[in-house]
Amino acid sequence: MSFAEYDTFVAWVKTTLNNGTARFTANVWLGTSYVNKACMFIKPGTMLTGAYISVDKVAVPMTLRVFDA
Repeated sequence: MSFAEYDTFVAWVKTTLNNGTARFTANVWLGTSYVNKACMFIKPGTMLTGAYISVDKVAVPMTLRVFDA
């Protein structure tokens, strides 16, 4: 993502998601369609240390836990 997108993402994770510990909803691909599901980051702090992959892009690794209900 761009540096601006990364800054927005970090602010959202820190403030809205209480440092990445809160659940949020997202459209998740289930093989045939997208379904809105409750999600949560696994190891929430890891995505706040993005890796700079070029002069204008940041790679942000993350793993989501997707809840069935």
